[in-house]
Amino acid sequence: MGADTAASRGISSGTGKTGEKTRTESWGRGFRAPGLQRFRDVDSLDLWNSGAFRYHQNVASTSDLLNILNAGINAVRPTFLFPPILSEDRAEIASWKSPSTRRFLLALGKASVQSAKSILAETACEDYFILTPYENPDQTIKVHFGSHPIPDEQSYQSTLELVDWLQKLPAGSSLLVILSGGSSALCVLPLPSVGLKAKMKVNDQLIRSGASIQEINAVRKHLSGVKGGQLAKHAWNLETVVLVISDVIGDDLSSIGSGPFYPDPTTFLDARNILEKYDLWTQIPRDAAETIEAGVAGSIPETPKPGSTHPVHRIIASNDIARKAAAERAGTLGYSVRYFEQPFKEDVEKVANSILMEIEQSSTGTALIFGGEITIRVSGDGTGGRNQHLALLMTERLFGKDAVFGAAGTDGIDGTSQAAGAWTDGQTLRKASGMESFRKAVQNCDSYNYFHAIGQNIVTGPTGTNVMDLYVALL
Repeated sequence: MGADTAASRGISSGTGKTGEKTRTESWGRGFRAPGLQRFRDVDSLDLWNSGAFRYHQNVASTSDLLNILNAGINAVRPTFLFPPILSEDRAEIASWKSPSTRRFLLALGKASVQSAKSILAETACEDYFILTPYENPDQTIKVHFGSHPIPDEQSYQSTLELVDWLQKLPAGSSLLVILSGGSSALCVLPLPSVGLKAKMKVNDQLIRSGASIQEINAVRKHLSGVKGGQLAKHAWNLETVVLVISDVIGDDLSSIGSGPFYPDPTTFLDARNILEKYDLWTQIPRDAAETIEAGVAGSIPETPKPGSTHPVHRIIASNDIARKAAAERAGTLGYSVRYFEQPFKEDVEKVANSILMEIEQSSTGTALIFGGEITIRVSGDGTGGRNQHLALLMTERLFGKDAVFGAAGTDGIDGTSQAAGAWTDGQTLRKASGMESFRKAVQNCDSYNYFHAIGQNIVTGPTGTNVMDLYVALL
């Protein structure tokens, strides 16, 4: 079969309707489907001879889909972000770059390891502290581990070590903090009235409830001694600057990583109202409920509030940057691009319907670029995540249509699975044995195994970054 290129499909070349250009970046690294080797260049992959695509009739579109998703992720990788940032002459990092300053580095979250390595490759510091999920092991750098998305005993022990490390730093030193998504679960120090197991239980209940990340973090902050600006009190005598890789819609600094160095606008009353909203107030552990009630009554001090002194924060990467890079790549591949500026944050069912509507209003040769962080109410005991579940719902909606759709987490981890996401098209429902297996997968939230059976998971491994999710549809 001949090559199926943008030109052969009659799609005009050009950048499409992407708006402002982003910086160029290396691309094509990391994506694979089960049964495939990791590959460096999407265009060089022999898709026709790979088992993962043995049923697929539109291989070029699938290759383009992975290419576009990969471009978005690569644009927010620390190895791409930090060299130009450290070469800038901006006031917020001037003291940290000064050779006369005692410099220290703190990196928290899913992007911590790659961020620290990128910084240390450009400049030296006296000491550093890295707190990362277990999925980010690295033998070349000293790290501290914790669990994500549910904290564990190791998260707690690592946080105790972090607090001790901060308290011992010399007064007047310069502390550069890299904050990224995942920090909420990794940086855990429950209030004295709350047991670690209780906090873990509440976290799990909130994640399964369909609550937004802002709502989840509002509760987390009011059971914690380090979230909501409270970690900053251990660095009060340092010159601290926080560079942020945002995994939150709207780039709300009080929500990213639960804002350990940033004032908290939410209250104990907000936390109780959120738990009541999702019918969890009578279900959470007793010590957690009693702590929140004590806070509402004023017996426990509130978190630091807006207007209080806090370190300088700067957003250096976000979902918007990733979406723009994905849109630019789609344009260079010859697609007419529809770029959606407003990220999705609604329930997965509503998002699937919205995406289908946009697909039905688009013409052949169009790439639709979306992003966000949607919610899902978990049922059953299957394996999957919000991205694969979205792809699963799109499987039914795209049946018989000439379109391909993919959803992937920019951190490379989707829910409880080993995949970043999945892709689907108009033939997937037939390939996966029809409606019975589809309905079973939806009811049991077993999207990973549904796509794994036909080789349509997107697997990257941990990417070293985290700016929520990307969704791409190609016609």
